[in-house]
Amino acid sequence: MEDHIEERLCALEACLGIGTPAEDAEKSFDVGSMKKKIDDLGYGFILNFPSEEVNKLYNFQKESERLSFSDKLRVIDYGYDLTMERARLLESFQKASEIVMNSEAFESVTEYQSQIRIAENELVKALEEVQKYCVKVAETKKGISYLLRQLQARLRSCEKAVARLESCVKTEG
Repeated sequence: MEDHIEERLCALEACLGIGTPAEDAEKSFDVGSMKKKIDDLGYGFILNFPSEEVNKLYNFQKESERLSFSDKLRVIDYGYDLTMERARLLESFQKASEIVMNSEAFESVTEYQSQIRIAENELVKALEEVQKYCVKVAETKKGISYLLRQLQARLRSCEKAVARLESCVKTEG
C-alpha cells in the first residue's frame, strides 16, 4: 500500500516538474537566461523584480523537495483542504489570465509604456507645482497670522486707552 502511494506521489511530482534530489542536482537555474527569454518575447515588464528574489523562491522550493516520504505524507494530510482551495483558485486564475494574455490589450502594453512614462513625468511636475503652492500658502498663512496678532495687540492697546479715557471722564464728571 505504501509503495503504491509512493509511486503515485512520485508520478504527481513528475507531472509537477519536481524531480528527485539527484535529478535536481544536475539541473541549474539561471534567472538571467529566463529574463532574456521573456524580454525576447516582448514581455520584459512581467519579470521586473530583482533576480535575488527569484533565486530565493527557487531555493525555497528545492529545500522543500528534499523531505522524506513520511514527511511528504504528513504535509499532504495536513494541507489537503488548503491545497484543494489553492487548486480551485489557480484554475480560476488560469482562466482569467488566458483571457488577458490572449487579448490585444495585453500585446499592446509595451506600446503604452512610453505614454505611461510621459504621464508619470507630468504627474511628477504637477506634484512639484502643488508642493510649491502649498509652501506659498503656508508662508501666506504665517504672514496673515502675524498680521492678526499685531492687529490684536494694537486693538488691546486701543481698548486699554479707551478704558482709561472713559475712567477719566467718569471721575471728572
